[in-house]
Amino acid sequence: MPELALRQVPRALSPLQPASELAARIGRLAIRSLYREVELAPKPGLVSPLSQGSHVDMDFATFMRSLHALRDYFPAIAECGSTHPDFAPLRQLAVEAEARMLAATGGVNTHRGAIFNLGLLCAAAGSV
Repeated sequence: MPELALRQVPRALSPLQPASELAARIGRLAIRSLYREVELAPKPGLVSPLSQGSHVDMDFATFMRSLHALRDYFPAIAECGSTHPDFAPLRQLAVEAEARMLAATGGVNTHRGAIFNLGLLCAAAGSV
């Protein structure tokens, strides 16, 4: 695996500590799924450990920095989902996670779709 130059990533204003084992497990599974997607190779045109694909602005190390920045987000949104909130708190967690991802990747969008879509799935799973 390439050496990662991890940058300091700002922490969200919201506490991102899961209060339940279920939320922690959901978060681990979400991060693991994103890691497995990026590690899959070959994927013509897409980033993998072997290739940047068609991207000039990102590589495998960029994805790893992004995953590191998001590791607390998925358990936090799953925990938030357990409280059956309105949309606003879920959105706020996602906006904060997006800011951490962009800070970690130098402004490169590696996981914006996952932050919002997989985040909502984690919230729904946490609400069970």
